[in-house]
Amino acid sequence: RSLGFVDVLPQFALDVEEAEMQPCVPVLGCPGDDISTPESLNLPDMWDKFAGLHKSINFIRTLRKAPQQGATDGAETGAVDSSGVLDAKDETSLVDVWKYWKQESCDKCMGVPISDLMSRNDFQIESRIGCLETNDGVPIPECPGTSAADQAAGHAGSFRKLRNGLIAKRSMALDVPRSKRSFASLASWNFYMQTWCMSKLARNGSHVLRPFALGTTLDTNPWAPRFYGLCQTSEDTGDSNKYLIMEDMEGKFRMPSRLDIKLGQTIEPVKPKNHVEQAKHMFQNALAQATPTHSEGARLAGYKVWNPHKQEWRQSNALRTSLTDVFDEAFKYLLKQGGERKKRWLTQLRNRVEDLHRWWKEFGIYHVRCYAASLLFVWEGKPTAEAPPDPVVKLIDFAHFHAHSDHPEWPDDDTSKGLGSVVKQLERLIDLAEEAAPGLQ
Repeated sequence: RSLGFVDVLPQFALDVEEAEMQPCVPVLGCPGDDISTPESLNLPDMWDKFAGLHKSINFIRTLRKAPQQGATDGAETGAVDSSGVLDAKDETSLVDVWKYWKQESCDKCMGVPISDLMSRNDFQIESRIGCLETNDGVPIPECPGTSAADQAAGHAGSFRKLRNGLIAKRSMALDVPRSKRSFASLASWNFYMQTWCMSKLARNGSHVLRPFALGTTLDTNPWAPRFYGLCQTSEDTGDSNKYLIMEDMEGKFRMPSRLDIKLGQTIEPVKPKNHVEQAKHMFQNALAQATPTHSEGARLAGYKVWNPHKQEWRQSNALRTSLTDVFDEAFKYLLKQGGERKKRWLTQLRNRVEDLHRWWKEFGIYHVRCYAASLLFVWEGKPTAEAPPDPVVKLIDFAHFHAHSDHPEWPDDDTSKGLGSVVKQLERLIDLAEEAAPGLQ
């Protein structure tokens, strides 16, 4: 290109540190500097990458689209902001939310065989990725080193601890006969497969769900838990259930205190098909009216925090508790700590939830409908822990996460409202931390 032989925008870029092919996005710094032939020979597996690229159906599709795209970012890509997500106000940004993985081609990510995308780390975690059901006779891999685990909001029997900082969550996606829960598990699988494929193909690309898989340019920690596939427990244990393998958000903490906040509406706006569903709708609607969901778009699902003074856990799942009381009680012992740690941690949590809130106002309301998802906060509950890790907060529970285009008649889900309420609570706690929280001593 520097010698004038080429004057068009490359459709793909090569990450010289990891030798991974990525889409070429101008606003994200592509194309970069030219690389010489001797330099290219020192890149690991570079020529194998190019060989695989030219065999890819995506390469063929890109060539076909080139005349329409010219030297711009492309009609399919749309305008991109600093987070790597699309401009919701741009008509060209209304792309397929589920474009990275399709059930009808479940062994591929956007036409690329999943087996070609798996890294060394992926192969070290034995699991099933892509197609839930296969005809090859290969059983679903065994969950490694399982033991029961609990969650702030209950879910008795739904979680199991795995080795290597992983956790397993019960999935009913393969249950027969099909039920509403199995369809909800299929929706979760669909969401997590999108994030898995996106983490392989969209590092320098843009997509409305990109932050859930890859984080943002300022914070590369994904907004959703990292996902590693499906495993099952042995029939010898009497529990041959299937489980989603995800990162264990609590694994790096000594005494992990956690808070689970349910966001927005908790039931999909569909017409009940029978008396059982009608009763459930009536219950959920009554619950929303009786809890902060109605006024603030969020309520307590549950918390479990470490009381360092009594050396015991403190728990609650009182759904009708006001958000102010919930946050006061959950962060009570953190606020009692001396030093600047409490303000720094609360500020980190506030900034991350604020990013989510901003995304939902600018993009989420245009592209998704999400019901009964939660914000899960985890922080170190032991004040004397040495070099404690930073707190984490992620969006969890994607059983009712849909593309808005699939249900254009559905109204706003109030998730943005709930996130805004959580931001206000965290800002209030930051102010209390600055004042040494005299009312909570």
